[in-house]
Order: sequence, then C-alpha cells, then structure tokens
Amino acid sequence: MGAKRPARREFLRTGATLAGGKVDITTGAPPATVTVTDGTDKGTATVQITGGAVTAPGEPPVTPGPAVEAQCTILDPLTGVDTTGPCPVGGPASDASPTAKVAPVTTPVVLGDSVALDASASTNATSYEWSYVSGPQVTFTNGTTAKPTVKLTPYDVSKYNSTTLPKAAQNAAATVQVVAVNGTVKSTPVTVDIPVKVDTALVTATKYTANKEYRVDGTSLTGGSLVLNPPTSVAIYNTTTGKLVTTGLVQVDTAGAWSFRPRAPFAAGQDLARNITVVTSRGGYTTGLVAGAPN
Repeated sequence: MGAKRPARREFLRTGATLAGGKVDITTGAPPATVTVTDGTDKGTATVQITGGAVTAPGEPPVTPGPAVEAQCTILDPLTGVDTTGPCPVGGPASDASPTAKVAPVTTPVVLGDSVALDASASTNATSYEWSYVSGPQVTFTNGTTAKPTVKLTPYDVSKYNSTTLPKAAQNAAATVQVVAVNGTVKSTPVTVDIPVKVDTALVTATKYTANKEYRVDGTSLTGGSLVLNPPTSVAIYNTTTGKLVTTGLVQVDTAGAWSFRPRAPFAAGQDLARNITVVTSRGGYTTGLVAGAPN
C-alpha cells in the first residue's frame, strides 16, 4: 500500500499508539469503518469489536419536573370555612403552615427503573424536600418540586457474608418521604412506599467434573423488558460458609440468561461450592446443588 511513515505520523497526531505492527486509536465510540492512507494509497476495513463487555445504552436526559399549580388553604369569607384551591397571586402567606400530601404508588417498579412521585395535593407549599427512608437506595431528580422522578438503585450483591446473605427474595419497598416547605416553615414528613418488582431467579443447570469444570447456568426474568440498564448482576455464594463463589459478578444477557463456568486450572482460592445460594441485583433469590462439588 506504499510508504507507511506518513500514515504512522497521521495516527500518532490523533492520539494513536503504534506497537508491534498494530495501531491503537482512542475513541469514545467506534466508527463502522476505518480508512488508512499515506497520501497516495488508502485502504478501508470494517471495524470489528472483540473482547470486553458491551456498554449499556445511555439513558435519555431527565426532563424538568412539570409545572404544578400550587394549592393553598384559604378562608372562605362567606362561610368561615377553610377551603383548598389555587393559591392567590403571591402564593401562600408567609406564616401559613404547609401540609404535605403524597399520592400512593401502586405499580411495582423494577430496580434500576424510575417512577414519578406526586405531592401536588400538598397545601401552602413553595418548595419540597424529598429524602430516602429505607429499602433499596434511590436517586431523586427534580427533588425540590411537587413531582420529582425517583430511580431505584439495584442491589450490590457482591458484599454479603454468612450473616447478611439473604434468605429469600429482596422485595422490600423503597420508602421515601416528603416535607412541604413554605419559607422557613416546614410540614410534618409524609412517607410513601414504592413497591418493588423483583426478578425471578432460577438455576437451570449445574455440573462439576473433577479437575476440569465447575458450571452453574440460570435465568433472571422480571416479566418485562429484557433490555435493562444497568444489566442484572448475579452473585453465587456458598450457602454453608457464605463465601462468594463467583469471581466478580456474572451479567445477565438480553435473553435473561446467565452462566458461570470456570475451568481447570481453577484460580487460587476458588470456592467450588456444592450447596449454592444465588442472588441478583434486582432482588432475585434461589438455591441450587452442584452435585459432586468438593466444598
């Protein structure tokens, strides 16, 4: 293809490194093809990606919270009874006591997904304070508004031990609270439970061949979309000792399947457990038996 030096200089100017006859180019996202030229001749090749995990698709940006007409408690001059309605011009009086009200969440949410909360029925509020109480961790967007979005965080299943290892699916609701605020005056906190939809974890096959192979296959299904962001992670533990069997976490693919298959020579300290407990980052739980395994 002619002289190589001009092409080499061009690659190096773009941050590429040349070693052993190969060129490494740092890029945020690979193109479909790469063309190499020395100024006279050129060649084009299709980009192929080998090795490494597939990066999860990016999430769209969260839009600002919707505009909500503030509600106030207003004394009806004719009846002398407090009524609730749109706040007068200027908002609630500075000394008006806010009251927080939040709509219940009735549809279970998959860990990793988001749900909109609604405290627009609160009265005398100029802002809101949302906070986490218990259950799966959450992240708020537009957390000072009446209608924030909250994202439920999948579990980190890599850090259990014999004491903390779950004994069943982790389906506890995520509980958050809201405080209605009017200037320096705050309401009593009101909580809302976000029900969690856990995945169904199954062990579908196990195998142990001495000095050759240890294998556990399974599935993790939420009953909804198979493309989850982030992907579901699976950890396998020795039920008896609480020791982590998997080296790192196993990722569930877009068909809902996962597999752990270390082969001999096994890594030093590899726990080839006979009785296993499988937990997933989306709350799933199951147990299994790897017949003939030594531990």
